[in-house]
Amino acid sequence: MNSLHQYGEMIIPKDSIIYHTSDEIPNNTDQMLFCTFHPSEWIGIEDEYVSYIKLLKDVRLVFVMKDFQKKNILSFDSRAEYKDFLKNWDREKYDGFFSSIENKPYTQIVLYEKDGVFEVVKKEELKKMWRNSCYDNLKNWGTRFLIAKNISFILPLSYQEKIDKYIKFCQEAKRPNDYVFEIIIQNSKIDYV
Repeated sequence: MNSLHQYGEMIIPKDSIIYHTSDEIPNNTDQMLFCTFHPSEWIGIEDEYVSYIKLLKDVRLVFVMKDFQKKNILSFDSRAEYKDFLKNWDREKYDGFFSSIENKPYTQIVLYEKDGVFEVVKKEELKKMWRNSCYDNLKNWGTRFLIAKNISFILPLSYQEKIDKYIKFCQEAKRPNDYVFEIIIQNSKIDYV
């Protein structure tokens, strides 16, 4: 499976911090660690803790996003397609994948657990003083939970128009910069091939 040809690639630099909304980290090398760029992006947070995950190298992720509908990001058409992707993606070449969460505007970084990819540097109680649906208390992006910077993308040329439309829609929306992906895509290096 040529993941880069079909989807694209995202590279998050070494020493970046991402977040896992639990104090429990799987330690089985056959498991995946689900993270976000900001804890508020995880739908249905039930755990009261957040783990700060430091990347120990430049992490290469398959960019699994097919299309954008307004702010929603479409990654998989069905559960079967998702399972097929998990079975076939190149775990030797990539450290994980980046996709939407349930085809919504929220995004996730899924790391395949292997040595030398990440370490937990801190765990703390998660004081949820924000909610994506509560605009009386807007998230102040990147102050308490820093958002990774210097992210780069290598995407098929067919994505250029989709990304441009997505950025334009988000900039003109009633609530711009409402989701982390909006911040990231506007402040990243994108190469189209």
